[in-house]
Amino acid sequence: MTSETERYEISVDAKVAALVTDTQLAFNVGAKMGIEPGNAVAIVRDVHVDDPDTKSRLGTVRLVRLKLEVNHVQDNLCVARVTDVRSRQMPLDITAVPTLRRVALGSEDRTDDSTVFVVIGEPAVITTSPRADDEPPF
Repeated sequence: MTSETERYEISVDAKVAALVTDTQLAFNVGAKMGIEPGNAVAIVRDVHVDDPDTKSRLGTVRLVRLKLEVNHVQDNLCVARVTDVRSRQMPLDITAVPTLRRVALGSEDRTDDSTVFVVIGEPAVITTSPRADDEPPF
């Protein structure tokens, strides 16, 4: 049963606009698109899957490369900070302190465990959390 006060999440397509710090990125959407502090951001990469026999497109798989959270919003841009932590060096090392992954400009193929390399214009998805009084998206 759907209540009248049910909340709807809306995904907004965005692109990396600038590297702000080694843990913050700016994106090309802001308050005018409904972005608010606390919204979740995912840097994504689409992998196209083709049939090996017919070469026809079977579909697309969207992979999340990095997770961030919006911490600053202006009319036409927002800034988000990295929330992903790098994985532990040793799987059984319970004393290891998780640290945030870093972000830098550069080729995707240079990404390692502690740094994710991004390029200006790389796609991202920002998930908004509308208030209960917002209209549903249909």
